[in-house]
Amino acid sequence: MVNIPKVSREKSLARLGTMIPGEKESLFRIVGFTCNRAWIYCVIFNPLLIASSGFTSIPLTVSLFCLAITLVVMALAHNLTKRLLEKNGCLMGAGMSMALGAFFWIMASTMQLDSVVLFVLCGILTGFGSSLMLMQWGRVFGAVPTATSHFESSLSYLSAACVFLMCGFLPLPASVGAAILLPLISVFILAQLKRLAVSPRPNLENLSAITQDSFFIKLLLGVLLIGTCAGVADEFYFIYNPVISPTDATLQFFLAALLAPLLMLIIPVFSKRLDFGLTYRPTLVVMIFGVLMLPFFTGGTQMTGWIVLAGYHCFDLMTWILLADLSYRFHISPILSFGLGRGVLYFSCGMGSCIGRLIRLYWGIGFESMATSLAVTVITLVLVLTYCLIFTEKDLSRYESVAKDGRPGAVMQSCSHIAGLYGLSPREEAVMRLLVKGRSIARIQTELFISKGTVNTHLRHIYQKLNIHTKQELLDLVEGDRLPVQAPEPDSHTE
Repeated sequence: MVNIPKVSREKSLARLGTMIPGEKESLFRIVGFTCNRAWIYCVIFNPLLIASSGFTSIPLTVSLFCLAITLVVMALAHNLTKRLLEKNGCLMGAGMSMALGAFFWIMASTMQLDSVVLFVLCGILTGFGSSLMLMQWGRVFGAVPTATSHFESSLSYLSAACVFLMCGFLPLPASVGAAILLPLISVFILAQLKRLAVSPRPNLENLSAITQDSFFIKLLLGVLLIGTCAGVADEFYFIYNPVISPTDATLQFFLAALLAPLLMLIIPVFSKRLDFGLTYRPTLVVMIFGVLMLPFFTGGTQMTGWIVLAGYHCFDLMTWILLADLSYRFHISPILSFGLGRGVLYFSCGMGSCIGRLIRLYWGIGFESMATSLAVTVITLVLVLTYCLIFTEKDLSRYESVAKDGRPGAVMQSCSHIAGLYGLSPREEAVMRLLVKGRSIARIQTELFISKGTVNTHLRHIYQKLNIHTKQELLDLVEGDRLPVQAPEPDSHTE
């Protein structure tokens, strides 16, 4: 992300103030996304619903897998998804699906109805509706600058945790009303934002172009492994805490959901720079500590169970902001970035929960200490290897070093304008930026994690699209000394 020079604490606070926009669209985004996130907390991840009946784990599992599969399918069928999201009835259909699914889920859980068909229907309705809503919000946050997305997303997560806490102590009719109203309010605000939206920027729609990127592949693998570990560890907690009071469950979830946005809001104030590494590091530390503490979760009233879940929430928020950053800085379509990134995250959480639930069914409450030690060791090892070898802090640092070149300076702004006008892909734009900055072929190869042949291929495509033949012609074009002969029509890689 953008490096912040060493300044005083007062200037750091002023820097945070610049992240707070005062426009009407900003307020709409915060309130609307808060409603969407609060609905997720109050319904899909509500521990009270999950533990209220023997069959209520079914809608959670079905909802997670339906959500994950729908997101991935929408990413693969990008053009069809784009047309679907533009239809007027799509938003209202998503909101109604979420509201109906939540209503039936809450009523069936509180009335102790052990109907498998009903719970499966609730999972399908909530999963499908929330996937459409999430994709809409991904498109909203993928079109705003990184600092704005960082602040508004964190504040929305923080507000959603507070809404969840209030709903947790409301009487049943009020809770049902909130579950129905929250998605409808989110739909209404999204409709207002759609009316206020400016013309969309050219975005990459080619799936193969981003799936060949090493950083994105590492991100997906890291999301898969960390999400699975979080799901398994969360189920392990219930092995040792099979009975937990509604008050404790609500407070634990609230504390877990509260930690992540607080970290994301505090880091820009107390650090010298704004980057994802400063969030990724404590996230893994919290998760590993929580896993190591699992054998000690023996009391039904202890509050230590929130640690594992807190680590997941930190990672969840970090990936949301990172996917928005990828969409904005590299002009990647949010349908691709959020569809694949969030789809893999929810799939891994559902898979981890299923693995943990199978362990619970097999061993029950009387879990052997040797098996516990083995499970804790495996989960910890996977988290450590993910951090050290797969999706590392070094990858995030290199990503930021490439991404930060895209914002400041008139020359870099000219690069953005040219890339959008002539339909350059994000990688072609990144190569052009580095070439304009004087980087050699070998340096470009190192910074973008691609081969020399791939760099040359990108350069050839850049020259063809801009109708130029030499580096000097490219510099003249970027600096405005001459205009290209003809601007080609946008191809299928731009929207």
